[in-house]
Amino acid sequence: MPACNRCVDQEPWHSCGVHKIIVKNFYVYFRIDEPASTVFVLIVIYDRRSQLKALSHMKLN
Repeated sequence: MPACNRCVDQEPWHSCGVHKIIVKNFYVYFRIDEPASTVFVLIVIYDRRSQLKALSHMKLN
């Protein structure tokens, strides 16, 4: 069911297929590998923190 969550709207994360979900006071950003049936959690960010600033420090490769 992770694919039910929409991709992030901002680039370059949208092009990389990064999804997000809200869990309590946190945003969980993840990527889905459909062929391997695997979800990779990329980063977990507290909701009051600047999401774009924190995402800009995340490596996409």
